[in-house]
Amino acid sequence: MPDGDLDALALRASGVGLWSFVPGRYTVTIDDVTARLVGAAEPGTFPVADLMGALHPDDRKGLFAALESVSRACQLALRAGGPPGGRGGRAGLGALRDLQVLEEFRVRDDDTVRWVRLRGGVVLDGTGGAVVTGVAADTTALRTSRERTGRTLAQVSDGVLILEPDWTVAYVNDTAAALLGRAGADLVGRPFWVEVPEAEDSPVHVNYHWAMDHQRPVTFETPTVGGWLEVRAHPSIDGLTVYLRSVEARHEAERERGRIVTRLERALARGRQLLGLTRSLSTAMTVQDVADAVTANARRALGTVFAGIALVEKTGRTMEYVSMSPLPAETAAVWSRFPLDRSAPVSDAARHGRPYFHETVEQAVEDFPDIGPHMRTAGTESMAHLPLVTGSGSRLGTLALSWSTEHTMSGEERDFLVTLAGHTAQALERALLFEQQRTVADALQHAVLPDRLPTVPGVTLGAVFVPATGGHEVGGDWYDAFVLPSGRLGLAVGDAAGHGLPAARVMSGLRNALRSYALLGGGPGDVVERLDAFVEQYDPDTFATIAYLELDPATGEGVWCSAGHPPLLRIAPPDAAGSGERATFFGDDVDPPVGSLLTAGAREHPFRLDPGETLVLFTDGLVERRDDDLDHGLDRLIATAAAVPPELSPPDLVRAICDTLLAGSGPTDDVCLLAVRRGTAAAGRPEDDPSAPDAVVRHVLQPVPSAAYVARSVAREALRSWGLTDLVDTVTLVVSELVTNAVTHAGGEVALELRRLDDAVRVSVTDTSPDTPQHQDPGPREEHGRGVHLVDVLAARWGTTALPDGKRVWAELDVP
Repeated sequence: MPDGDLDALALRASGVGLWSFVPGRYTVTIDDVTARLVGAAEPGTFPVADLMGALHPDDRKGLFAALESVSRACQLALRAGGPPGGRGGRAGLGALRDLQVLEEFRVRDDDTVRWVRLRGGVVLDGTGGAVVTGVAADTTALRTSRERTGRTLAQVSDGVLILEPDWTVAYVNDTAAALLGRAGADLVGRPFWVEVPEAEDSPVHVNYHWAMDHQRPVTFETPTVGGWLEVRAHPSIDGLTVYLRSVEARHEAERERGRIVTRLERALARGRQLLGLTRSLSTAMTVQDVADAVTANARRALGTVFAGIALVEKTGRTMEYVSMSPLPAETAAVWSRFPLDRSAPVSDAARHGRPYFHETVEQAVEDFPDIGPHMRTAGTESMAHLPLVTGSGSRLGTLALSWSTEHTMSGEERDFLVTLAGHTAQALERALLFEQQRTVADALQHAVLPDRLPTVPGVTLGAVFVPATGGHEVGGDWYDAFVLPSGRLGLAVGDAAGHGLPAARVMSGLRNALRSYALLGGGPGDVVERLDAFVEQYDPDTFATIAYLELDPATGEGVWCSAGHPPLLRIAPPDAAGSGERATFFGDDVDPPVGSLLTAGAREHPFRLDPGETLVLFTDGLVERRDDDLDHGLDRLIATAAAVPPELSPPDLVRAICDTLLAGSGPTDDVCLLAVRRGTAAAGRPEDDPSAPDAVVRHVLQPVPSAAYVARSVAREALRSWGLTDLVDTVTLVVSELVTNAVTHAGGEVALELRRLDDAVRVSVTDTSPDTPQHQDPGPREEHGRGVHLVDVLAARWGTTALPDGKRVWAELDVP
């Protein structure tokens, strides 16, 4: 028996029939099995329409449409391919081989309905025509099983898709159909790759085939039009079961997390930018400091080609840019200062208190028609102008930013720029207030300092005052220089505790009191003691340090007294300086600050300033640093003073010292320097001779009757050594009266001091009694009570200084 007959018998035995369809003729040839399946009375060749009667009405249209589609495709392929053996025959044959028929429909048989599946392909006959031939099978049992399985799988939350080995869709539940974006009825019984086309390199195509080829399950995720799907494919010899689950919510959550992370990163970046600006502004004291910090931060962090600050002037009619770099010169000339009512974003932002954002030149020109040429000249494509509004609502000006390319500003960036402008406005408000207070402080500070230093033959003076960096209050540092009636030079440097108006009040009072006490005579010790008593009465809760000295310009002889003040600095002339010791300190033997109740009195210390030597008095702000030891500051001062060019005058000297020691951030406290340099010695004066006797003679007397005699002897010897023999009688009489009075009324030790002044001799007698000498009116026969009258007549000047443990009575007698 031929192989074809054996195949037919095998098919018939299996309940599978044969059929063929001639495209273009719309006739179907069926065998007896197929005839029974489709409800035909007998096998044979029939028009397609004659076989439709037994089909379910809902399925007729689908079967006819499928046969019509393959018929049309065959005709087109045959025409494209040409006659058999022609050039296009092979191409036409390939096209025909791709054509398939796969339809499943219902057939009514009495009261029952059975499912029939037609499957076929296209073959060429010997005449150059095409025939669609295939098999027919009853799939009712399979359908029933699928429906039973479908009802079970319909309860599964996942989508379920069952594919046969030939990739025909055997089952799809509603969830899977929805995930695939198709109706389930349109998929069942249809080729999966036709209904759901996928590229050969797509995840679905690659993984489905891999699972079937290797008979191993596979799980993967793939994007679809409806979102991401998780696919689990389980292969078997009966086909491929696929479980589908939407994981779009998880992917959306991941995307949202990504968006949140991105927003947080941008927020952190903005926060770091604001932190950097805040750090820069924390050290910005002036308006220019603020402008420099903001513009530098904007150019670095925002990528701007220009950043500037324009402030409304006090008149309220004009605006002026604080910084305009790096604008072209022609642009800067137009916009450096301009009317507030000019129609421009920089002025409108300040005037109306609202920001302007222009991402393109066209947007800017739409709002401000005249701005276009200026933007082109400046090379600007995008701009932002932010009003600088303080917390109290004051409009200080505008922060202007521009970019060289079109710059899209999101809502987040715009909010950040507004915040940036707010920080800038606060810093500017502080800077403006600081500058105003600094101006007042400077005026007040200079009001209590001397307008100019005195001109004194034989010496040169220089002074400088440097306010603390960042300070806006007047400090307590001061200096003074004046000429005493005796011709001696008085020099003082002081530092009242604290800052502000209280310190200024104390400083002013001390300076005025010191001058007054110095003019009364008595020497530096007497002046400092009087200042201590003054502070106790004037402001008991404060104290001050003071260094005061009196210098004879002609002889270089002087006396200094220090109340808690830094040491004095001596700078030797170049030709007299030893190796590495041009600058030295002296005067570290100091008393407590004034206001500290000096119980032991103020000590005086003599010194001599040789020709060419310079003496520098200074306040502690010159050498003190919060982060360094005071000794290091003093060492730096010594090294600086020694390195200063010797040819510098005292005014240049003090400025050079300040410039060197205060370079960088400036002083943290106010600084005063006062320098005096002695010139060449005057000729013809014995005091210029180093072998000349001391200008001060002191002697302590016991409270005995012979004290006056001893005192007269001491005075007589001192006057003779000074060559003032003409004053011996007068001075010894005054000394006798003052010592006698002290011994009589005090009862303790008496200190006698005689001092050779430039044009006078001073006699000072110190005792332990607080009672001051009083004028009396003795009778003609009385022996006592005339001492004060004698002193008043003989002395050119005399007075009394109260001390914590007594008093000092002094008298000056002019040298003829």
